[in-house]
Amino acid sequence: MRHPLLRRMFACMCLLIISAGAGYSQESLQTLATIDWEQGTVDLVFTLDLRALDEPPLTNRTHADMLIREQLPIALQQAVTPMLLDSYNTVGTLFRSLPSLSSALEELASQAGPERTYFSSDLGFYNSEYRFLIYPDILALLPLHEIPVETPEKLEWAATSDFTGIVIYMKGDFQVQGERTRGKLNPCLFPKLFDEDMNLILSKDMIDPDMVRQWGVFGYSNTFDSIKALSRVGRYPLRIMGTGIFGEQRTDIMISKKASDKILYSDHNRSLLVQGRVLVVCDLP
Repeated sequence: MRHPLLRRMFACMCLLIISAGAGYSQESLQTLATIDWEQGTVDLVFTLDLRALDEPPLTNRTHADMLIREQLPIALQQAVTPMLLDSYNTVGTLFRSLPSLSSALEELASQAGPERTYFSSDLGFYNSEYRFLIYPDILALLPLHEIPVETPEKLEWAATSDFTGIVIYMKGDFQVQGERTRGKLNPCLFPKLFDEDMNLILSKDMIDPDMVRQWGVFGYSNTFDSIKALSRVGRYPLRIMGTGIFGEQRTDIMISKKASDKILYSDHNRSLLVQGRVLVVCDLP
């Protein structure tokens, strides 16, 4: 079963009651926030109930846009707060250690425009949709290293080849390292990759920071057969079956020693790690 915090990460609904300006009694603004890890987006859909208002639709639209713009920074912060940062933290923990993050999100929201706006067929509701990119928009607000740490190197010979990327299959339930239970992998911003002996193979600190901002540590997808997947891992990727998951939030991946050797023995394949050319095929909502 997914952690309760994660269910709020993928689709959270909050009802904001906003006091109206002069001449208005009260208006209800409903916000639906969705995290799409495959597309790398945070989507916000605002729905404003106009039925209690006496003004014509065009006037309502102007007032509705104003109310939504006022609430956009709050809604964006609420949406990203439960996102998993790593196996032990959420983005929300950064608001305490990084006070500037709130103002940075507010600035990001102030520069955004709606993807589309529309009335319901009976003109009783007004909808406005916003989309924010996890990569690079939101990730650019988070602190990152400047120079990547070197990836581990395997000196003993291992049978391998030069691949165009790395695909790790993680669909279904896996044994949780150190626990007597199984669970599903949960996406996060800064996951880690280990072998079965818990040797670290990949973390965000090993990747070029520009590549982390561009597309994250891992790409996540329900399937390998997509144009976006191919652009990341190419047509001749190393395909690996995951062997387990690790961490409090079930975000870190374990692979076999044989699979890790195929990556670490080759200079070319280690460079794939530095470029973040890793795609994880897993169960996404």
